[in-house]
Amino acid sequence: MALTADTPTQTAFGTAFTAPKGWTLTSGGRAATVTAPEGDTRISVVDVGPAADAAAATVRAWSLARPDFRRAVKLVTPVPAREGWDERQSISYDTSTTPSCRTARPAAHGHRRTT
Repeated sequence: MALTADTPTQTAFGTAFTAPKGWTLTSGGRAATVTAPEGDTRISVVDVGPAADAAAATVRAWSLARPDFRRAVKLVTPVPAREGWDERQSISYDTSTTPSCRTARPAAHGHRRTT
């Protein structure tokens, strides 16, 4: 069921975020996922636990949120640390030849948590 308002929420392990109005929220295990009204976009917030760095956190996040994910990394772009995160990266993946198909995964890593 679509959310009727922007909804502050958190993962099972306490990572807070706001799920947007009109989107659908599902939670399970270490992941919470919001899905766009059109059904073509999903964003997952995944508590991965301790990780050596953002790259390791990303591998762990995919294994928890979508174990069947098997795309090769195309580009890793460092993003400035902020809001309590020690390290952030934007990771793009090789996708199908369909121009409208794109997969990207922002990763953040901090001394207290990794999502």
